Amino acid sequence: MDAEVSVAAEQFVLEDHLRTLTAEPWRNGGGVTRTLATGGGAQGSGDWHWRLSVAEIERDGAYSRFDGVDRWQALIGGEALLLRGARGTRRLASAGEVFAFTGEEDVHAHLPAGPARMWNLMVRRSAAAGELVRRELAAGEVLDLTVLAGDAHGWVLVLAGGLGSTGAGAPLGTGEVLARTAPAPAVELQATRDGTCVLVTRCASAGAPSGGQSAQRAV
Repeated sequence: MDAEVSVAAEQFVLEDHLRTLTAEPWRNGGGVTRTLATGGGAQGSGDWHWRLSVAEIERDGAYSRFDGVDRWQALIGGEALLLRGARGTRRLASAGEVFAFTGEEDVHAHLPAGPARMWNLMVRRSAAAGELVRRELAAGEVLDLTVLAGDAHGWVLVLAGGLGSTGAGAPLGTGEVLARTAPAPAVELQATRDGTCVLVTRCASAGAPSGGQSAQRAV
């Protein structure tokens, strides 16, 4: 499997970028969301095919219902999050631990040790496909980025350790993001130290034309 694929259109420090984004309060008052990017639909219309965001959960409460939407969440800040639903209770306590569920499920969040920050992917299953996975790498191990080939949009968030590039891109350190939103030269990302941990996010609208899709980054 070839790990050299088109990835990277830009690179940024997540914490710095979040300060530039508008905080959108939740209807239940339990937290805020900052949208990183959306795809499909007119910008600002809310009629997205997929949406990537960071959520700050500040108190216990039920998640809003999103019919027709598949969801993924990963813990990227805070000590832990308990998610209770019809399928039982899931405890997220490790950085990058992923919970996948549907927008039709009744899910209740409980904070056992204070606020939590979540990497949040939402995909309308009739219009797009998505994936959010956690990867752990040893020093020198190459990160498999084949899922970001073709017309997919993708993001790599470094949670621990670092990634070096054999291409023109700068090294990625903890808390940095590599975003691929358009075709770009092939690059190979390799862990610079043991214990490197990353989140890889992929979004692709159904029926996108060859050569790329439209995507709007929140500014």
